[in-house]
Amino acid sequence: MVKRLSFLVAAALVFAVPSQVEAQTTLYLGAGGGFPSGDFSEYAKTGFLGVGGVLFNIPSVANLGAGVEGFYGSFSHDDYDPFSTVSSVANFSSVAGAAASDKTDIYGVMGIVDYGFDTGGALKPYVFGGLGLLVHKYKTDIADLSESKSYFGYQFGAGLAFGISKSMSIFGEGRYMGATDTQLWALLAGLAFEL
Repeated sequence: MVKRLSFLVAAALVFAVPSQVEAQTTLYLGAGGGFPSGDFSEYAKTGFLGVGGVLFNIPSVANLGAGVEGFYGSFSHDDYDPFSTVSSVANFSSVAGAAASDKTDIYGVMGIVDYGFDTGGALKPYVFGGLGLLVHKYKTDIADLSESKSYFGYQFGAGLAFGISKSMSIFGEGRYMGATDTQLWALLAGLAFEL
């Protein structure tokens, strides 16, 4: 049910735009650090987050775009106390090694709405928000256990894009992503291409 609802929201954000969309389309890729917050920060360390998406201009509202974004992040876990599960000194090293590999991966897809502020120059600030699917996957090698849960997720953020050519820009942004059991801040940098 969560997956269907998330995909419906993402589709609505993309397709609930005027039928006469301008030819301008923007593709973007970004990556950077993810910083767990809330309950997620109690066990997850700073990790990696990568994003990629496509935005379409909406001609009826200047500087407004809508599109779809996919994302993937990986976060190792804080140091684990192996003595809590060790039954003998002999298996200490194997348990400690497995505990060190505990991690959480997040991935999913969201519909995005983006608004850019026209400054008349190469530097362009923007804000964005999104709704969709966020999957939280926990993995531990101690018991060879893996568990995935799907949630309705959201995000919002702001950034600065700098045009380096007529069709290419670099950007830096900060964003907050959230869902049940998963909250994080992220700082990303990337490239955008206008088609």
